[in-house]
Amino acid sequence: MNTPAERRRFFHHSLALGLGLSGLPAVRAGRDRRVGVVTHKLFLEHDWPGHREGAYRLRAILERIEKDGLLDRLVAQPVRPASEEELQRGHTEGYLMEVRVASEGEPGYFNFGAQDNYVNHATWEAARHAVGGLIDLCGAVARRELDSGFALVRPPGHHAEPSRAMGFCFVSNIALATRALQAQGLKRIAILDFDIHHGNGTQAVVGHDPDVLFLDLHQSNLFPAHSGRIDEMGEGPARGTIVNAPVPPYVDDAGLLALYDQVFEPVMARFKPDMLLVSAGFDGHWRDPLSRQNMTLKGFDALSRRLVAFADRHCGGRVVFTLEGGYDGEVLGHAVANSLRALLGDEKAVDPIGPSTEGKPTADIGGLIEKLRGLHGLTA
Repeated sequence: MNTPAERRRFFHHSLALGLGLSGLPAVRAGRDRRVGVVTHKLFLEHDWPGHREGAYRLRAILERIEKDGLLDRLVAQPVRPASEEELQRGHTEGYLMEVRVASEGEPGYFNFGAQDNYVNHATWEAARHAVGGLIDLCGAVARRELDSGFALVRPPGHHAEPSRAMGFCFVSNIALATRALQAQGLKRIAILDFDIHHGNGTQAVVGHDPDVLFLDLHQSNLFPAHSGRIDEMGEGPARGTIVNAPVPPYVDDAGLLALYDQVFEPVMARFKPDMLLVSAGFDGHWRDPLSRQNMTLKGFDALSRRLVAFADRHCGGRVVFTLEGGYDGEVLGHAVANSLRALLGDEKAVDPIGPSTEGKPTADIGGLIEKLRGLHGLTA
């Protein structure tokens, strides 16, 4: 299985049989970077016709990275279900049982009338494999068996609270991976979430831990409405380890990158994390149906490259992205492909869509940035 054609055949065969991508050979690429990836056919089987968070999202990504010649350059990782112990590091036993039982029953909506979380026969196993795959990918990067990675998993996780499913999410993927890394001996971990919806579930699971830094960019007054305020900064020993940046509508690439450069990066550098985890949601793109922003593929690419560069300087290169939102299939495919190029060390970025031509106003977030710098002790 040494040729690209053989690896592609194995990739599709693995999805068809539900084996994950466990048999691909290790391939060094780009600047000799080993970038791991996980996916599984279960992430396609958790699906609901016409739903915003459907299997079309992952299909668009897989088709794009194959078309762009990236698939052959990634190091595929096996995917396994998370154990009960791993899941209960962030969720109650009773809630986990509710999800399992619902998935084993008739397909339908999980939240008693709310149509954000559906369940079918694959939901419980997909959620368990999403967490297990991400945990093992993070572990491989932490042990330096890989340089970095991207977990192409569904359902997403950053809205799932300890005893509640929300916003398409059932289990808190990145928070549970953080807990697993800590159990393996890694102490200080930074999580940066640039999905345009606040990662309330991640914050609920790890926001009280002084050894976890959680930074979140999100649109204000957007789902979920009950969390993400600028004054939510952590309590007690964890004071200052939550950085919430609720931005107004129509922030463009310049605003996105200014927020990162002037707030997020200096806070992360001061924290000195051993590893960086990224909740990668691309629903801040101007064409996404679930937000009102002016961001482009070039902006997300620039942010991904900054995150990789930060990890190189401060974390020994150890960074793992995991998929969250993004509901325009074409945008999502190109966005993930660009992030993979950044992880591989390629200089090329692709943006066939370009900026909005709809004449939307551009939001000025200079005041928000200054307020955040003051709150988090970054002023001179």
